[in-house]
Amino acid sequence: MPIFMDRHDIVGVTAQDVAEAHQKDLKIQDKFGCKALTYWFDEERGTAFCLIDADNSKAVEAMHEEAHGLIPHRIIEVNSNLVETFLGRIEDPKVEDNTGKRDLLIIEEPAFRALLLAELKNIPSIHLEQSMASVNSLISHCRQIIQSKMEEFNGKEVELSVHGYTASFASVTNAVQCVIEIQNHFRESGMNIQLGMSISAGDPVTQKEEFFGEVVQSAVRLCHIASEGEVILSSKVKEQYKKENFGQFLEANSLKTLDPGDEDFLNRLMDTTEMYWNRERFNVEDLSRHIGVSRSHLYRKITNVTGQSAASFVKEYRLNKALEMIENRQGNISQIAYETGFNNPSYFSKCFLTQFGILPSDYANRIA
Repeated sequence: MPIFMDRHDIVGVTAQDVAEAHQKDLKIQDKFGCKALTYWFDEERGTAFCLIDADNSKAVEAMHEEAHGLIPHRIIEVNSNLVETFLGRIEDPKVEDNTGKRDLLIIEEPAFRALLLAELKNIPSIHLEQSMASVNSLISHCRQIIQSKMEEFNGKEVELSVHGYTASFASVTNAVQCVIEIQNHFRESGMNIQLGMSISAGDPVTQKEEFFGEVVQSAVRLCHIASEGEVILSSKVKEQYKKENFGQFLEANSLKTLDPGDEDFLNRLMDTTEMYWNRERFNVEDLSRHIGVSRSHLYRKITNVTGQSAASFVKEYRLNKALEMIENRQGNISQIAYETGFNNPSYFSKCFLTQFGILPSDYANRIA
């Protein structure tokens, strides 16, 4: 059967109330073909997330309604492996007795997590300078360093991508300290690697269909605009860090935090870019119109948030997509040029060389 996670917004409810509601689910779960596996509860935020094995989401809702009347505000289907990776378990925690009542397990564990994304940004140019074996060895060494630091600060590996590494942290403070340690190690090592990092934070179930969908999307988008040696934090990360550290925030030159207004703009910018990036005639005027701001306002805002002009931002996005297509062998260079919105393969090659330090044809040959 599929597994579902639901979200309950229940401000004012205690951990014991939630534990008792969970017991009521267990008593009638068979009637609805469900198996209530476990839950997470955050009294401060007033949120509870239940993990349930069921035929469909309607069965989950019906079970809750009859058991205790706490109807979920949102239900999504999830992958049990991802749940265990992000949250550390897919069943009740193993404890002997945490309440003095052996028949009632009270769980007070938030599902709120920080997601750290570290990305190696200059891999193509390194291919120009070193052999394939040397590049692979360097990437492997970088990953080992990042993985070691993430494990040191209790991060759990989420996904190992081609040029990066991602981990989930129960503590925002640990995530922030981890990126600083990674930065220091890379800076002191003298390795010719451009590393961009981001940290986002949030809940597993929101309005997105995907598990931790908003958190993952935010981390990817923040890392996309992070320059060499820079770490960009979401506003939720800064807010939670201060909560965990008596109102204090760690100030460092390499740490940049976006405020909620800038995050909203970045999301509108990325939503629009992701929708139209491969259209040849898509330009700055189109971008400003779809976002709903004037061209002058777009210029000021995009420069402040990303450090780039609107035209440069779109071009870089297209080039990164082209890079992915070359790595995945999705056509020859001319085909990729046209498919990524360039109307001239020669101009595309020139832009690619400027961006990555190597011609696209040379890069394709290097990784073939």
